[in-house]
Amino acid sequence: MDVESNDLPTRRVHWRGDLVGNASGQIAQILDEAAENGLCELVLDIAGVEMVDSRGLSQLIGLGLALQREGGRLTIANPKPEIAALLAEMRLDSQFEVQEP
Repeated sequence: MDVESNDLPTRRVHWRGDLVGNASGQIAQILDEAAENGLCELVLDIAGVEMVDSRGLSQLIGLGLALQREGGRLTIANPKPEIAALLAEMRLDSQFEVQEP
């Protein structure tokens, strides 16, 4: 995972690897860092993600909800077409913004 930050309350995270069950520790770390830094928006760039399982989806939902509770938002950027379709089918594109490439 690579993290870019700037002076604005936004952070872009380039996710490496798949969003599957064992990613929960990294998701928790992202959320902790966002809370510590008072971020308003977190952009999770998943261009390199090949697979998302049900636990990965659950973690994305939890991350988005946690940010919303603090007045922030989650944006999922650059999902592969099949992952974007999955997010739309699950209506998760109403939970957070999805920016397709």
